[in-house]
Amino acid sequence: MNYTEEKRIIYDLMKEIVRERRILNEQYFDLKIRLEKIKGEEVVVNNEVILSQCKSKIISYPKQKEQANHQIYERISMYIIEILKKEGIPLHSKKIFGILENEYQIVTSYTNLTNNILPKLNKHSMQVEKVYRGYWQYKSKVVLND
Repeated sequence: MNYTEEKRIIYDLMKEIVRERRILNEQYFDLKIRLEKIKGEEVVVNNEVILSQCKSKIISYPKQKEQANHQIYERISMYIIEILKKEGIPLHSKKIFGILENEYQIVTSYTNLTNNILPKLNKHSMQVEKVYRGYWQYKSKVVLND
């Protein structure tokens, strides 16, 4: 079998597949129309409207409240620890917020960061401490009291 003959056979097989798909599509849409008639709903087929014999009931669902893109606390806290460790000096919470927003694309509010995230991180982590009003630093050495 040479190259041109094999190519012709492949094209013939592809044409047959396209024909079979066309037949299957026609059967599918015929069955869909029949199913819609049985359900009694309105169907648009080839720009023709098949009217329903019985009224369909409209169910309204309550709208779900769209929620902001909340980041996981652990993820944000790890970023803050990384920032403070990398800087090596105490940083103001505005500076931390700016770095989180610009470099890490964290979506949160400044008030949430200062009132919730940083105090929680200070309370639960032994690596971050509040140095002065609004300034936070990374504790390089952790001393455990036995």
